[in-house]
Amino acid sequence: MRFCHCALIAVAVLSFHHWQSTVAAQCPAFQVDEAVPTLIEAGDRFGNSAAIEGDTVVVAAKEGDGVFDDSGAVYVFDRSSGSLIEEARLTPTTDDPHIKFGRSLDLDNGVLAVGSPFHNLGFELGQGAVFIFEKIGGQWQQTAELTAPDSALNLGRFFGNSLASQGDTLIVGAPSDDERADNAGAVYVFEKIDGQWQFVTKLFSDSTASEQDFGWQVALDGDTLAVGAPFRNIVGNDSGAVYVFRKQDGQWPSASLRLRPFDAYEDQGFGRVIALSGDDLVVSDWPAFPAAVYYFQRYSNQWYQLTKLEPWEDANIGWYGISLAIENDTIAIGASFDDYGAIDTGSVYVFKRIHSAWRYVARLVSSTAAAYDELGTSVAMDSGMLISGAAYRNEFGGKAGAAYLFDVSNVGLAGDMNDDGRVNLMDVDGFVEALLGLSGDESLNARADMDCTNNIDSRDIQALLDRLLNV
Repeated sequence: MRFCHCALIAVAVLSFHHWQSTVAAQCPAFQVDEAVPTLIEAGDRFGNSAAIEGDTVVVAAKEGDGVFDDSGAVYVFDRSSGSLIEEARLTPTTDDPHIKFGRSLDLDNGVLAVGSPFHNLGFELGQGAVFIFEKIGGQWQQTAELTAPDSALNLGRFFGNSLASQGDTLIVGAPSDDERADNAGAVYVFEKIDGQWQFVTKLFSDSTASEQDFGWQVALDGDTLAVGAPFRNIVGNDSGAVYVFRKQDGQWPSASLRLRPFDAYEDQGFGRVIALSGDDLVVSDWPAFPAAVYYFQRYSNQWYQLTKLEPWEDANIGWYGISLAIENDTIAIGASFDDYGAIDTGSVYVFKRIHSAWRYVARLVSSTAAAYDELGTSVAMDSGMLISGAAYRNEFGGKAGAAYLFDVSNVGLAGDMNDDGRVNLMDVDGFVEALLGLSGDESLNARADMDCTNNIDSRDIQALLDRLLNV
């Protein structure tokens, strides 16, 4: 039986060059729209960061012309009509031309926080700031500017390099904070009290060593806060760590759990990118090569590494893990140097939790993919919708950037033709039927579109063979 199935696929592969399928599969994960700002030009890097909540999509251009040339701008889009319509172009109230407004973004409950870690406070260079915007009377307005309350302690703090918010809590990472040691890093906690954002506490790692970059990335869900320290020396220099804090009795404790992967190594940089949802934590060691993405799960107040997330074994994908997002049973992983038909087009790999196991289900590429786009530079998800930036796309000028909206709400396990939650030899017959145009079932055609590009072709054949052979 195994020989017959494999022979059937081999025949399809050999005949493909002489026969072109007319079957077009509507992949369950598909591009909905492209965000196009009214003002965009070369060098803007539109798409360097992104956020989404409901019908509101926010995309930053940290090098765009804002208050000053290249000071940064943030664009707000509304998608309630089914298309992305620009609603506002936000710039901060500042006299500093070097702020890189939009280096980080977070959107929760209609409150938008924008990080500007290069913001200078007078003669104090690189202190950083966070600007808060809210929609009031139908218009987006700046309602606050937050800075480190102890800003005089050191220069180059980079306050606002990372952000996470939920409800009345805002977390701000400052990876170059020097209070404990040079560039040891810190995290600032703010809470909204009587309508005003107020500083509550400052958190550190468990070490007083320098150059940890604690706070490079932060993630918040409920009473749990995860903080990346990619240059913490655990297993040799710069192996990296992630610290998990849990709020108790209304207070953030100074002590935390420290996580590292089983296969930690020197110069790994574990913790540079993280995402958190409930009891699920995803951590990347980008830009290590080959990069890895690790999945941890909390059980009885302890965190356990359960698996690595790889689309296939030994996958060496360019800048895999540069961005991460997790929502319920879906994980999105940006790979901005991935090659799809051209160099560095970029893509987003989607994993789904099926029968308690994380399985690779789709590879998202833009409908206009071109060399050096770098899709996957940023990624964010909400309610099954995914926004991803291609910050180096050249359509509107060199490195002007772009951003694309995808619907991943119904994505299933690609190649699982009989819907049993796994890809094996029992799926081959259905795949070949779809490939040869013999299946009139649109859902089967969609499952055969392994790489989610709306066509069943030689790439999908290779992808199925890889799955069957576990390569």
